[in-house]
Amino acid sequence: MKKGYRNDIERLKALISYNILDTPEEESFNNLAELVSIICNTPAAIISFIDDKRQWYKAKKGIPISEISYDQTACQYVIADGDILEMPDMTKDQRILSNPHIQKDSGVKFYIGVPLISDNGHTIGTICTFDDVSKTLSEEQKTALKIIANQVMHLLNVSKQNKALTQEVKGILEQKIEEAKESIKTTEAAYNTLFKAIEKSNAVIEFSPKGIIESVNDTFLEITGYDRKELLGQKHEILLNEKEIKTNYLFWESLNKGKFKSGRFKRKHKDGSVIWIQASYSPILNTNNEVVKVTKIAQNITTEINAQQALEKAKSLADELNIQKDHFIANMSHEIRTPINAVLGFTDLLLDEERDEKKLNYLKSVKTAGDNLLFLINDILDLSKIEAGLFQIDQNPFNLHDAIKNTFSILEISAKHKGLNFTYSIADNVPEYIIGDKNRLSQILINLLNNAIKFTPKGSVNLKVTLNDKSYLKFDIIDSGIGIAPDKLKTIFERFSQAEESTSKKYGGTGLGLNISKQLVEKQKGTITVQSELNIGTTFTFTLPFELATNVSSTKQNSKTSETIKDSVKILMCEDNEMNQNLMKSIFMKTNHKLDIAENGKKGIELLSQNSYDLILMDIQMPELDGYETTQLIRTNLKLDTPIIAITAYSTIKEKERCVAVGMNDSISKPFQKNELFSKINHWTLHETISPKDYSVEKEKTNDDLISLEYLKEMCGDDKTFLKEMLLLFVKQASENLILIQQEFKQNNLKAVKKIAHKLKSSFGVVGADTQFLDTIEEEAIKETNNENVKTICVALDKLEIQHKNLINEIENILNLL
Repeated sequence: MKKGYRNDIERLKALISYNILDTPEEESFNNLAELVSIICNTPAAIISFIDDKRQWYKAKKGIPISEISYDQTACQYVIADGDILEMPDMTKDQRILSNPHIQKDSGVKFYIGVPLISDNGHTIGTICTFDDVSKTLSEEQKTALKIIANQVMHLLNVSKQNKALTQEVKGILEQKIEEAKESIKTTEAAYNTLFKAIEKSNAVIEFSPKGIIESVNDTFLEITGYDRKELLGQKHEILLNEKEIKTNYLFWESLNKGKFKSGRFKRKHKDGSVIWIQASYSPILNTNNEVVKVTKIAQNITTEINAQQALEKAKSLADELNIQKDHFIANMSHEIRTPINAVLGFTDLLLDEERDEKKLNYLKSVKTAGDNLLFLINDILDLSKIEAGLFQIDQNPFNLHDAIKNTFSILEISAKHKGLNFTYSIADNVPEYIIGDKNRLSQILINLLNNAIKFTPKGSVNLKVTLNDKSYLKFDIIDSGIGIAPDKLKTIFERFSQAEESTSKKYGGTGLGLNISKQLVEKQKGTITVQSELNIGTTFTFTLPFELATNVSSTKQNSKTSETIKDSVKILMCEDNEMNQNLMKSIFMKTNHKLDIAENGKKGIELLSQNSYDLILMDIQMPELDGYETTQLIRTNLKLDTPIIAITAYSTIKEKERCVAVGMNDSISKPFQKNELFSKINHWTLHETISPKDYSVEKEKTNDDLISLEYLKEMCGDDKTFLKEMLLLFVKQASENLILIQQEFKQNNLKAVKKIAHKLKSSFGVVGADTQFLDTIEEEAIKETNNENVKTICVALDKLEIQHKNLINEIENILNLL
């Protein structure tokens, strides 16, 4: 007997630990009992467990009873020995002769039992089989019985572990359930707190699925002005304006499909006024996915919306004012440039005729001053350009020494009147010809030198030009004037800033000069600084990068016009105005260039698809396809990189920038000058440098100032036949378009009115007629139709009709003289 097997109490504890009674009658146990019967070739087999009183059967084969008392079992000896026990003939075994189940004639004769040993070494039962005949099993059969016994214990151990695991899992689940309950309580408390907080700071309303108000909080009552009794039981429509009521059913259909709604909504106050809310409508669903309630959380944003609308209105007004400002500036630009062009034109005539050296110097100073004045006016008038800091910088070769000399000649008289020593010096290594913007440099120098003269009562004003390094020129403007206080140096370059409040009263000026100079310098990637001491003097220093100009001749420019070049260029012009078409034909007739004309953008695309061109001249306003659309098709669809020069009646920076943005290379403003046109053609086809010239032409008008033939004469010479053809064409076009513009205006088609006015402006420009009434019509036709602009257009049309009659009479008089 093995150690520990005598202790029946420990054995019983081991048996109890398996909880055999609660172990289900699994099919596997019955299969094992049957397998024992088969292996041993016996009619009966039992898998049993034994305590101190009985033996009961977990599985059995060929035996009707389920248990017997402990003292009647043969298995008690297996329990006692803890090992396999075989009784070949039980009738001869003295230990069980008294057992009532053992009978010599018909009872059990053969028995074999195998112990079932627990994992802690105790025998808790047996696997046994018996027969009514005597026999002996082979070793293989006994080994098989032991294997089956091990399998039985394995199943019991698995069952025991599963039960233990089940209990453990059950315990864990119970713990988790308790923890979840606590978490739910905590979350519920948090949500309740949150909902209370939401309810205190937001309007909360509950609706039935049909949109009936079921509950509201005090915040919502404050927003809408209603009492609770007035709202409960009412439909959602009570809060809506008529426009919203029409589509409200769609809103609730969507909510009843479980769709969440949120956003800004316009609602109606009790007093009928409009209120705005930021709200969310949340459908509440039951377990069947049906909407049982809709909860709405809202905030009053009426003040914000009103502020936003006021801001948008102010912005719209500001935009309108900007448009008016641009129109004013455009008109003023035209009016101011006209007398300046006259001054420059007469100066050019005098320069050609004058031979006196002293007078020539004076005239050159006037010409230089006029050029710079015109250049300054062009910048100042384009206010949007200045405000945005958008300065066009040219890169052309020019004589630096001459530019400085001319600048000094402009200011020399002012300096002499004050008795100042006004000089300049240029270092020997400073190149004579550089590439840069001569006019911008002159503008900077005039600003700084003029300031120095203004604030220097006595002493000197000097300019020193040196080579700072290989790519920067350094300009020092040194004066012995009143100086600038140290606390003012930091703000001296700001707009409208002057050193002292009394400065503007005593010396004059707007305080813009230094600010403009700073922007001009920095736009050219230079720097500007100032050093000063009160009552001692001031030094302004600025540096500018430059490129050395090569192959530049110091001789006078060739007097031949640009159109006399030998190289032939094939040009396509897209232009719908017949007068401009004829004008261009006349201009190019005297050259060896080949010109094709397309009356609109669509025809231009067709010609480009069939032919190759060196250059394209593109009108902006055309029927079917305008200049912008045509250019985009050329660049994207045809994929051509042919240079395109825009010919536009607009001369603003924004218009030029738009031309470049769509793919054009350059632009010319109508009415253009012949030399300017050919200069640009040569630049884009023969890569010649465009020299800075003044292409303006003074247009001497007839006695009654109605028209000027100077532009036509400058374009084609004094060709009377051509002049007659162009004037007759103008009469025809002007009369036809005047009728058209009046018809379109009567039909309130302002878009067509604008196009016709723009086309007429081009024709008026060719004959030098005033375009102010056409300008007004075009500007007002852009705006949204209202009583004010319709009235303005109506007045302008009446004046245009009178102007037209006068123009026709004047042209008839001219035609009679030709």
